[in-house]
Amino acid sequence: MDILGLRIDDIDMEEALKKAYDAIIIKDNFKYIFTPNAEICMAALKDKRLMTALNSSYMNIPDGEGVILASKILKTPLKEKVPGCVFVQNLLNLKKSFSVYLLGASEESVIKAKENIFKKYPHISISGYRNGYFVKDDVEGIIDDINTAQPDVIIIGLGAPQQELFIYDNRNRIKSGLAIGVGGTIDILSGYAKRAPEFFCKYKLEWLYRLAKQPKRFKRMLSIPAFLIKCKIHVMKKKKD
Repeated sequence: MDILGLRIDDIDMEEALKKAYDAIIIKDNFKYIFTPNAEICMAALKDKRLMTALNSSYMNIPDGEGVILASKILKTPLKEKVPGCVFVQNLLNLKKSFSVYLLGASEESVIKAKENIFKKYPHISISGYRNGYFVKDDVEGIIDDINTAQPDVIIIGLGAPQQELFIYDNRNRIKSGLAIGVGGTIDILSGYAKRAPEFFCKYKLEWLYRLAKQPKRFKRMLSIPAFLIKCKIHVMKKKKD
């Protein structure tokens, strides 16, 4: 569906996993998945390059209650929220054998994530890893390393919009695999960060948990109501027309 010019796939978790695994086994060319939440959607409305990047993806899964609420405001409700971190963990847990390259987080976190994947998902092989602290001059070497490793899946956690633009800018240089831009998921895989407890997830209060853990996110989170207001204004204008 279209949310203010941004394509979001109307897809549930099971359908998203199937589409992702189809891309893994076909192996015809490089594909990529983004996980836009309301904050990323709002950023895309202000940044045409980010909007273009998001709309070029193989799949955009609805990550965040803000996106779900926006779809309801626009009278085209999405099936369900598909959290990016859960999506990646479910993909690893499909009991299918494929290789993974990890890009992002700190050196300690990405190494720990690699070790945890070995333990928890023995059917998954790690073809390479790289922390997320690099400069522009390092990019060519990182792309060469990915192409040499030839991973089936590239988990990229550089934070938004850096990960989306990194993937988009290098889409013609990465020769194969399925890249997934997933923010802090590597830190969750390593155990350095945790998803909100079940209570907060059940009652759609993950944003409150994250804010309590990271009060500095308050200013960023103001983009969520701003995005919803834009959706409401869009609906009101359409009614007038």
